[in-house]
Amino acid sequence: MRQCIAVFFALLFIANTTVAAPLEARAVRFEIDMRAEIAAKKFDPLRDKVGMRGAALPLSWDVTTVGQALGDGRFAVEVQFDRSSDAGQPLQYKFKVDK
Repeated sequence: MRQCIAVFFALLFIANTTVAAPLEARAVRFEIDMRAEIAAKKFDPLRDKVGMRGAALPLSWDVTTVGQALGDGRFAVEVQFDRSSDAGQPLQYKFKVDK
């Protein structure tokens, strides 16, 4: 009986100390080429901002995540997505110009 109790407490200890590894975030870099829009005078890099919106956190359809200028009319947005139950699913997103 003592041996069963010892095994029980050992299993209980293992069950309480075994923690699933935290879900690792994944960085995804999006690059936006605005050179054609700049040449057509539809986008002014000194005045306008470009970025993205989307359906998966941390993106939102309400707020633009603004891109960083890379030079030569190109911009980059780096998004840290948490791994979740919707991992591996298509991402709904749009690039957005804010004037």
